Amino acid sequence: MSKLNINFHVESSVLFKYIGKKLHQRIDLTISNSQMDELIFLLQGDDINYKEKISLSKGSALHHIFLPEIEKPERCTATLQSGNNRVNKEVILLPRKKWEVYLIHFSHTDTGYTDLPSRIARNHGRFLCDVLNYCRETDNYPNDAKFRWTIETGYQFLNGWERFSSEEQKEIIDRMKEERIEITPIYLAHTSELYDYEILARTTIFITEFCRLHNIPLKSAMNTDITGLPWALVQILARSGIRYLSTAVNATRGRAPNVPRPFYWESEDGSRVLVWNSDPKNAYIEGSTLGFTTDYEVVLDKLPRYLKRFEGDNFPYDIIGLRTAGANADNANPVREISDIVKKWNEKWAYPQVKFSTNGRFMEALEKRGAQNFPVYQKAWPDYWIDTFGTVAREVSICRLTHEDISSGEKTSTIVSLYDKRFHYPKEEINETYKNITLADELDWCAAEGVENPDSLQSKGQFYEQAAFAYRAAITAKEVQYLGKERLLSLIKSKKGSVIVFNALSWERTDVVCVEIPKSYLGTKHPVIYDSNGNVVPTQQIKETFEGVEFTFMAKDVPPLGYRVYSVELLDKPIEYQSGIKSNSQVLESNFYKIRFNRDGTIESIFDKEAKRELVNKNEKYGFNQLIYEETIGGRTPVSLDLEKYEQIWRSIDLDFIESVHRIFPERFPDRNTKFNRICPISIKHQGAINGQVYSSISNRTSLNNISRADRKVILYNNLKRIDFILDLDKRETRNVEAVYVVFPFAMDDFQIEMENAYSFLVPEKGQLPNTCRDWYLVQKWIRLFNNNFSIFWSPIEAPLVQLSEIQTGRWLHNLDLKKSTIYSWLFNNYWWTNTPASQGGWNYRFRYSISSSEGPPARLDAFRYGWDHHSPLKAWFSNSGHPDAILPEDSCSLCEVNVQNVIITALKKAEDGDGIILRLFEVGGKAADTTLLWKGPAIQKVFLANPVEKNISSINSERDKVSLHLEPYSIMTLRIIT
Repeated sequence: MSKLNINFHVESSVLFKYIGKKLHQRIDLTISNSQMDELIFLLQGDDINYKEKISLSKGSALHHIFLPEIEKPERCTATLQSGNNRVNKEVILLPRKKWEVYLIHFSHTDTGYTDLPSRIARNHGRFLCDVLNYCRETDNYPNDAKFRWTIETGYQFLNGWERFSSEEQKEIIDRMKEERIEITPIYLAHTSELYDYEILARTTIFITEFCRLHNIPLKSAMNTDITGLPWALVQILARSGIRYLSTAVNATRGRAPNVPRPFYWESEDGSRVLVWNSDPKNAYIEGSTLGFTTDYEVVLDKLPRYLKRFEGDNFPYDIIGLRTAGANADNANPVREISDIVKKWNEKWAYPQVKFSTNGRFMEALEKRGAQNFPVYQKAWPDYWIDTFGTVAREVSICRLTHEDISSGEKTSTIVSLYDKRFHYPKEEINETYKNITLADELDWCAAEGVENPDSLQSKGQFYEQAAFAYRAAITAKEVQYLGKERLLSLIKSKKGSVIVFNALSWERTDVVCVEIPKSYLGTKHPVIYDSNGNVVPTQQIKETFEGVEFTFMAKDVPPLGYRVYSVELLDKPIEYQSGIKSNSQVLESNFYKIRFNRDGTIESIFDKEAKRELVNKNEKYGFNQLIYEETIGGRTPVSLDLEKYEQIWRSIDLDFIESVHRIFPERFPDRNTKFNRICPISIKHQGAINGQVYSSISNRTSLNNISRADRKVILYNNLKRIDFILDLDKRETRNVEAVYVVFPFAMDDFQIEMENAYSFLVPEKGQLPNTCRDWYLVQKWIRLFNNNFSIFWSPIEAPLVQLSEIQTGRWLHNLDLKKSTIYSWLFNNYWWTNTPASQGGWNYRFRYSISSSEGPPARLDAFRYGWDHHSPLKAWFSNSGHPDAILPEDSCSLCEVNVQNVIITALKKAEDGDGIILRLFEVGGKAADTTLLWKGPAIQKVFLANPVEKNISSINSERDKVSLHLEPYSIMTLRIIT
């Protein structure tokens, strides 16, 4: 016999079916470069003896044969024969897993990107109508083929619920209880690191309240189209009884964490959820990529090839979940055909078994398979996509200020409601604020075409609607603040001409306050402020407004969650106070710091006089408080959203969706090949020094490139160890690629760095999952740099984005080497090519920072209180009404406090169901705490330990004015107090 010139390949597949009553496995025979019409195929081994005549077509061909199940590796000789000619090949037929494939059908909620947010909300409501119809139509299908739907977000569901009749609402609830529809609790699909403490704590409350009312169980949560998540989300979910979290990373301009699937993710307190991340090569449309929304034959071709990827030791399980969004797109409609494809598949094949599932059903099955083998990670997951917040700097600054406004306004209103039962608690306004600020804090800021076609109706319309969430939240939060303030002032026993200083935090505070006194009260006279002991408080005039004059003074010992009253008298001449600060055009010096300025307006030296330590790294390339304007050389990578090209690429997708996406969008930009031009101001104009009774300052003005005005002010206080920096600027709008930074090069050897996120603390590099973002970070309220005997605290207000050690833009780091203790505050960028506005600009941007330092062993608590004091300043309100018969004391008052320093109160609100008030506490030091809540409000009747969504867990023994509590390290505790 002579040898045939034919190439062929034989391997076992993942497909099984019953022939008679015996399970058979499909064997795939691939023959190429054949010029014959037919061949004889023989397969011989210890337990295999197979022969078949095969008809051929010219070229390459795939043939399937079925053998009894391969239960162990089988070494065989495969032969192709034609007459006296043959070719042999030694092959090993491997046993394959008997797969269970769970399809999780859903629509990814992008509040923008594909359409106006208002239209998207309306469409998601309509989707539920289709879901109900499809459920009815498949009621008689086999159980695994019945139509099922997972509602990804609370926002998606709540926008549809009110549109339904009572009969339809009942059917929806019934379908939820029979697990044909699953509702998941997170309000939006991109849980954002911009969320502050209480926004994150409430991210599930709107849906959990709905489920409580209708007795619907919650099993799992979903987040989609992400590159990171707030670490404390784990604790919020776990303490709310939610055990599972399904995530879907979109590796465009980011990476998936380099951890196995699945894994247990632990928060700092030890709470955990089981995380299943979808295949990073397919983001959240695995099932759609494989054909489950279109055609059975496509599934038959792709699914076996896809599952073979997971046959090895790297994935030791025989169960997999496939996210299945319709139309390969965000905000896509439900697809009825999935049920028919699943039904046909399961009629044909024994394995893989395909199950039309909900997310919770899959996660339960997954955990039963191998919970004891899943790895555990107790690290943070920093998000690559947070850099989008640099594309909307003004709106982000509004969001940051609104976080504080609604928090303090809600606390004020809650305190008032305890003392005044006639007060109309603004629950509707508070909930409206939280919903809007949650939407504004998300990552969706513009249309898919926002950069390519920035002037289109969709680009403009989507941005303005998204920005409106921020402005609505800010305005309504101001309303809540005003309502609470006005009623609280009426409850405090006070004389005409009083200043009430309110402290929204849970520790006693001494800080600078600003109060506006009406011109109608002042006339031509000058105010003198007295404390409750009759001592004159040094006061400094700041500026005149349209209706009044602003003054500042140091308010001392303001009680926690309470107030202190100061009185105002008018004199014909102002009192001359002694300033404790030395100043000239180049130097500011207090009892705490000596600051020297360079001629270019940057800072040459900050000397801590107590610690005898220099804070400025004088060897750094950029000066302290320097402004940097960055642009790329050569512009941005071109992006085309041409629909015809888009459709061609879409049709060419095989097994990897993201690979095709990167043929439309660049995978990463800027990258290591990008060249940058970075410039700093050359000329400045000194605007002089102010030497005052409370603080002194030095200011200068400069400009560079598209920043037409940059005013920098440095403030040093007489009796406060703190330095404030204010940057006011006007920026010309440009669609060229750009970024802006402010540099803070600190001097510290052998340092460590830690930053605050909501209900968690991040140690960059060491404390984060592998392959997560190291190029930039988002800071809530503070960063601390520290070694064994010294600490520096840095706190930004409006600008939360930072880069560490160097400007890391374009590097896409796998490891962060923290050689230098330099912080780059990242104000602006427009490096994205989609989902963001192409440019930003305008007048009167303001960015504020504060620094302080401390000698001695490092203490997180010092940084924590410093950052919170900076973000939540004491509120000072002038009152000229006079309330001599009011019920609250005329000098000072506190509602409550805790008697250990490492436990703080983060929230005070009325319960969602109206039964009592909710108090949220957090242990910040990493040490278990036995503490007493000292209550000074109306007598306590009952106290319950509750979960974050306000479900009572157990009663707690209490007295009328105190409650003994135990908190584990880093734990969040929610109390319901009934008075």
